[in-house]
Amino acid sequence: MRGPVRGGLALLLAWPAALPAADAILPGSLAADPPTTCCLGLYLPVSGDDDRDAVATLRYRPLGAPDWQAGMPLLRVRPDQISAESPPGAFGLPVPVAQFAGSVLGLPPATAWEVEVTVTDPDGGGGVQTLALATAAVPAALPAAPVPVAVSTAGQLATALANAGPGDVITLAPGTYTGAFTLSRDGTAADPILVRGADRDTVVINAAGQGTGFTLAGDHTRLEDLTVRGSDWGLRLNGTTGVVVRGIRITDVNRAIDGRGGATRGLYICDNVLEGRRVWPDFANNIENAEGIAVTGQGHTVCHNRIQGFGDALGLNQNTSLVNAAIDFHGNEVLWTGDDGIELDYAHRNVRAFGNRVTNASMGVSFQPVWGGPVYVYRNVLVNMARSPFKLNNDPTGFYILNNTTVRTLGIGNNQDYAWPSLGYLQADGDPAYAANFEFRNNLLIGVSAPAYVTTELFDATIDSNGWWPDGVFVFYDAWANLADLAANSPYEAHGRIVEQQPFVAPVVLGLDHTTQVAPVSPLLAPGSVAVDGGQVIPGLTDGYAGAAPDLGAWERGLPLTVYGPRPAPDGDADGVPDAIDNCVLLGNASQCDSDGDGYGNRCDADLSGNGEVNAQDTTLFRQRLGQSSLLPDYDAADLNCNGSVNAQDTTLFRSLLGAPPGPSALAP
Repeated sequence: MRGPVRGGLALLLAWPAALPAADAILPGSLAADPPTTCCLGLYLPVSGDDDRDAVATLRYRPLGAPDWQAGMPLLRVRPDQISAESPPGAFGLPVPVAQFAGSVLGLPPATAWEVEVTVTDPDGGGGVQTLALATAAVPAALPAAPVPVAVSTAGQLATALANAGPGDVITLAPGTYTGAFTLSRDGTAADPILVRGADRDTVVINAAGQGTGFTLAGDHTRLEDLTVRGSDWGLRLNGTTGVVVRGIRITDVNRAIDGRGGATRGLYICDNVLEGRRVWPDFANNIENAEGIAVTGQGHTVCHNRIQGFGDALGLNQNTSLVNAAIDFHGNEVLWTGDDGIELDYAHRNVRAFGNRVTNASMGVSFQPVWGGPVYVYRNVLVNMARSPFKLNNDPTGFYILNNTTVRTLGIGNNQDYAWPSLGYLQADGDPAYAANFEFRNNLLIGVSAPAYVTTELFDATIDSNGWWPDGVFVFYDAWANLADLAANSPYEAHGRIVEQQPFVAPVVLGLDHTTQVAPVSPLLAPGSVAVDGGQVIPGLTDGYAGAAPDLGAWERGLPLTVYGPRPAPDGDADGVPDAIDNCVLLGNASQCDSDGDGYGNRCDADLSGNGEVNAQDTTLFRQRLGQSSLLPDYDAADLNCNGSVNAQDTTLFRSLLGAPPGPSALAP
């Protein structure tokens, strides 16, 4: 058989006592994938419904709230469309069962929700099911019961790692730590083992040419605020659970972070800077092996990293023990990469890539293959893609490409001038590659002198309401003379439009061809552009629009600006010291003066007696020291502002702290 069998989707309601017809749908139990910090993934196995005319709609609301909000309908997963050319079984993984699956998008972290799925079928069956779920919390700055461990040499670090236990906070003093280091001990969810530098730029793990600079082999471990350099792999954390990698720099490596293999669950890889050894434009055949971040497993958040100098910047890989599900890539800044900016190959279910910006890459987002889905790719900015913004090879099925902005100059090889060229490879049996069961809507695609040239064979595809520049011959396996011809004589682009070459507030300036490396651009649309109000309402994604309709592309007027790449470290007291390493989190203490060395800075520690509370005993001790000088390096503990004397200023500060415990501090319990 050439390509997958065609099929359709529809709408459904409450559990019947008996199924009235053979075509009636019989849902199983609604289940949830592991939550991430911003999304909830669902799946619902089904049987019956041989004609596939059932649909599953989704609503959600804050737990206990009266009003529901509509989400995107669940995708009808089509196991019959998964190609025999590249099946999951080839990697020891099961083929998805017949099911509906989908995600609730864009939720705040650590919040409770009620989700409702309604299945309806004209032939009977169906019903309504609900679940109470919660998004994951952003990992806290410190373990619940931190145990400070200070190290200043490579030997001390190796010993601390070998003896680490739950709650240990191993802090590296500024300096260079030469060697390869491994943490194989386990923390707990409440009390992880945290390894961190006093400062990212002055604490350096120098692997000195060894294979891996740092390995996190234990569960519930963390690496933060330091630099790893000079190795093949910067960091490996395969088969682990609950690992956090935050605020580190990995530089001068071939590959940065390897999170593949085994039953890897719940990774949080965010706000890091990753710098490989490749230079633009390097499209060598083996460059895909130079990976920025590669993960497999479930429940991961990969967010706000800045990545350059690799082959595949972000993405998945095949796994032999756990299907790839419930994985988010968002807010990442890819400055250049020689192959795929975001590689979603081997995704099974509820994988999401959104709010990323990829500049200077061979391919923007790869889908070769998606095994059933859904995969969501939305609100990304893809500029100067040498080959294509979206790669649909190896028979992907079950994905959404929604509200992305892409801009190309002359690229590589044939069809180099198209806004969206995607050349499907011939399979081993000589049949063309196909893409099935997907939606391509509300995207903004700017090319050089032609619109789309997609030679992949398409099945059950919705392509509509996209903005294109320029007009010309559209190829979606078959060819149409222009957009008007496409809309009139095909199932595609009934609401599509031709937009301006420069629909943006700040014109996008590219080189004459892809070899000129360009700076990241803003997707903000100029007032009056044809792209403004040019999109369709997509429940749970574009329904919060301003104006007459949603805008095309990655940006909706009125939405807050996306932060691409590392976010500024929280600093609640604005003293220039990030909260994560501040010994007085709520009170400005730029000097971090801590006379008694208890982890509480003087500015928030008037507990001179050390009994855990500022009381009458401390008042007596303070009065005894009033008027005394206080000198570096050992300021008097009563010198609360560390200005060199215990004086009237300290008296005012002492009174403000009276009756309270010391802190809070990021360095002490």
